Amino acid sequence: ARLEATETRRMLQVLLGTVVLWFTVYSLDAWQGYPIASDYAAKTGEVFGLHLFNRPLTFCALLLVPVMFWPGIAVFWRWAVGLGVGIVLYTSICETAMVSFAVTLVGVLIVLLLPRPKLFLRAVMVMATVLVLGLPTLSRQLPVESPDFMTALRFTSFQHRLFYWDNASRLSLEAPILGYGGEASRYFSEIPDPRPQKAYVNGKAVYSMDGKLVGLHPHNGVIQLWLEYGGVGALFLIGGLWCWYRYWGEAPDRRTQAARFALFSAVFVAMNAAWGAWQTDWVAVIILAAVFNTRLEDAVTSAQGDQTT
Repeated sequence: ARLEATETRRMLQVLLGTVVLWFTVYSLDAWQGYPIASDYAAKTGEVFGLHLFNRPLTFCALLLVPVMFWPGIAVFWRWAVGLGVGIVLYTSICETAMVSFAVTLVGVLIVLLLPRPKLFLRAVMVMATVLVLGLPTLSRQLPVESPDFMTALRFTSFQHRLFYWDNASRLSLEAPILGYGGEASRYFSEIPDPRPQKAYVNGKAVYSMDGKLVGLHPHNGVIQLWLEYGGVGALFLIGGLWCWYRYWGEAPDRRTQAARFALFSAVFVAMNAAWGAWQTDWVAVIILAAVFNTRLEDAVTSAQGDQTT
């Protein structure tokens, strides 16, 4: 048990060290690219801030949040992780990480407090399935050309993102079975949007920096699957959701179930808010998060088994 506890502690130390290293690298990169950020601010009216740190912030949300809920994790680590991630996300302007963090915490509390959490997890799975099947149609209903609606959104980056969702959804509905093939997003990113992409800052209209149909990608993993592989791609994703639901159901206790839900929620919310399906760093973070949390669960479970015997 002492050996397993030491291994768990070392894994947490490595994780925190990796987060610090990641922030350091992106800080240097941000300062080197400051002229680009200044040009961005001049065009959009936004001040230079932590929007350049969206990748490490999402990394924190994915890797650190589930750690808070694994059985056997010391109370000190739970509070340190929760407060640390919460403070970083609250002081940033990375909406994806903030929303992922908030939704995950609410969901975990529900799993921990409900007398029958499996019913909640089943409902989550049904809603996720409906979202995967209907997201292109739902996103087409967003009033992206309404000044009042767009002004209500906080950041111009998110306002522009809605144009990408709208265009990619329209295209995917024109080829709903097989889509347009892999990397089709790259092709559409070279085509200008015939509409003027207006965003709003303090009630005043500003124009998109690129005006492309989908930017470099649709900024939504589910919509990108529909765009490139149509309904067939969506069905594969639903198959993945079913596998994860079984993973939830096999959890040995309530806290392990909550931790597994936290990992799923952090990934699923983020992939529907900003990330493309095939971005290398995004896929790497998902794999790293899954591997780390699985190994941590094994270490904690082994430690508990040794204490029991």
